[in-house]
Amino acid sequence: MPVINVSLLSGRTQDDKRKIVKALTDAYCSVSDLAPENVVVILTEVEANHWARAGTFVSDR
Repeated sequence: MPVINVSLLSGRTQDDKRKIVKALTDAYCSVSDLAPENVVVILTEVEANHWARAGTFVSDR
């Protein structure tokens, strides 16, 4: 059973997250012989003050 882990910034709507989960599941199933029931997607939401790029927190941009 594959597990897809996605870290993303907090703030997306539940509907947006549903679309992300569905798209990832569909993409995985399209290249494998697995049914969607066998694909696990874990979304980890990270606050902007815990996410940095190029040495700067996203919250500071």
